[in-house]
Amino acid sequence: MPHALPLKRKNKKLDAYTLLHESFYSARKDKKPIDLDAIKGLAAIGATREEIGSVIGCSLSWIDKQMTGNPAFATAMELGTAELKTSLRRVQVQMALSGNVPLLIWLGKQCLGQSDKHEQNNKTEINVTVQRATEELRNIPRGQLLEALRIMEQPAIENNSTSETIIVPEAE
Repeated sequence: MPHALPLKRKNKKLDAYTLLHESFYSARKDKKPIDLDAIKGLAAIGATREEIGSVIGCSLSWIDKQMTGNPAFATAMELGTAELKTSLRRVQVQMALSGNVPLLIWLGKQCLGQSDKHEQNNKTEINVTVQRATEELRNIPRGQLLEALRIMEQPAIENNSTSETIIVPEAE
């Protein structure tokens, strides 16, 4: 059952995660509330959960429990992490726009889906195919090649009953 929040606030920001935090801890008077602004600030500078735990004086397992059981704590961590990412992106864009070409290329790939063009060397593929065909022709006996050439030079007769072309060898 949620407890009523205190009506008087002295110099406190009235935001969603503070309200969630106070309502979470109002039911647990024996627990010391954590400063969510400190949590958010630590997350905003990229502090790990272990580092946050050492600064606020709690264990990693406690932080993990807060992340799953306390929506205000989780929100503060997420807001801090989002603030860090936004700040980093802002600096990256500023550096790219000031002429950092590698960073411009990287951001183009990441944000715009751009990619490097990879040209295929078709000339090499054709040469390999011709070379393989030449080697196979060398393995066919000369007599068979001459017979195949003679058959290919003969006139073709169209068969009206089927769509196939029939080659009739001439009598010798």
